[in-house]
Amino acid sequence: MKTEELKGYWIVNVPHHKKGYSFSIYADVNENEVIDLCLKNGLFECDFDAEYAEVEEMTEYDYEFFKDHIITIK
Repeated sequence: MKTEELKGYWIVNVPHHKKGYSFSIYADVNENEVIDLCLKNGLFECDFDAEYAEVEEMTEYDYEFFKDHIITIK
């Protein structure tokens, strides 16, 4: 998928000193709304992870890696 087609595709990174994780979503929201949306939909391993989560726009490389595991939120 081309970069210009990736609007609304997000990577959420949760860094931890022992076990970090990432997941991808598709949602028609802006960057500031992603964490709250993920929290409301129970996507974090625990709610506390939302405090440390970082959001970034998905790149073509990210899409290729996550394409079979993108969570769509309407």
